[in-house]
Amino acid sequence: MRISFVVLIVCVGLAAPLHAEQQHRTGLGIGASLGAGVLDAGCEDCGGVGPALAIQVGWFFSPRFGLLYDASAVARGDAFGSEMGLHMVGAAQFFVTDRAWVKAGAGVARLELREGAFGQDESERVGFGALVGGGFEFHRSNNIGLEVRSQLASGFYSSDRSTSVSISLGAMWR
Repeated sequence: MRISFVVLIVCVGLAAPLHAEQQHRTGLGIGASLGAGVLDAGCEDCGGVGPALAIQVGWFFSPRFGLLYDASAVARGDAFGSEMGLHMVGAAQFFVTDRAWVKAGAGVARLELREGAFGQDESERVGFGALVGGGFEFHRSNNIGLEVRSQLASGFYSSDRSTSVSISLGAMWR
């Protein structure tokens, strides 16, 4: 059933017509974004608002559909500790209109926790990561698209989980 759904999405993405200006969206894609996010690290007195960063590299098989490696992080810190949630996933991105897209993926999640004034109590968790997101390409010039994007990412570890939500401004070359 899952494979049939994936094949259906790929076929629709390859067959959907686009305006002439969107035809450049094929081949190698490289992007980055910077914004703000909220991290819930799943522990007492940790998590909060901090910077969000994402990097994507992948291949667009058609102007509407691509497979990407997506690495994203949300970090937070203060005088008593810091947390960082990192998600490294393989994701499928699909343009539902000429400018709006959705993305979903799965991979590895990593959570780093440092507590204490000098970060002396340090712990790290690695587990399964999942990501869903969407965006809107508000400007396109030749091969560069500027977009606003938002995503929800979760990490599932042996005894707990972390969740981050972010909104960012990004650029994608394709």
